[in-house]
Parts: sequence; C-alpha cells; structure tokens
Amino acid sequence: MAVLYTILIHVIEIVLWAWAYWRLGEFNDISLAIYFSTVTATTLGYGDLTLSAEHQLLSGFEAIGGLILFGVSTAFFIKLIGIFFTERGAHNRFN
Repeated sequence: MAVLYTILIHVIEIVLWAWAYWRLGEFNDISLAIYFSTVTATTLGYGDLTLSAEHQLLSGFEAIGGLILFGVSTAFFIKLIGIFFTERGAHNRFN
C-alpha cells in the first residue's frame, strides 16, 4: 500500500504541474502537458517538448520539486524497510 500511495503522490504532483502548463497555454492537449510534466518531474529532460521563453523557468522549479519528492520517497522507503526488519528481528528473537 505504501508504494501505491507514493506513486499516487507523484502522479498528483505531475498532473497539477501539467494542468498549470495547459492553463498557461503552453500545450493545447492535456496529454502532452502530462507527458512533458512527467519527463520534467523525473528529470529525464528529453527536450522533445519545451516551454516558451516566458514560462521555461517553471520547468526548472518542477524538476527541483521532483528531485525533492523522489528524495523524500526514497527516505520514506528506507525508513519503512528499517522498521520492517527491526520488528521482524524482534519477533524472531522471542519465538
């Protein structure tokens, strides 16, 4: 469940940025905005789609937010795995 919730958080972030790009008129099609947002949030940066000069700084902010969100997600999973193994080890010591 933790993985699904984490993916959901990433999807929400991507869709919100895509909606903003679409509302600003950067993309006529929301699916292109979602694609661009996904590539930007994951910092892949293919470069096949770009924002206009007026709004291109926004993609940098999205990339920074994506890096932070992936970092937090990684820290969360490391902590979760640590808790799992700690509880499992404590359980094995008493049985």
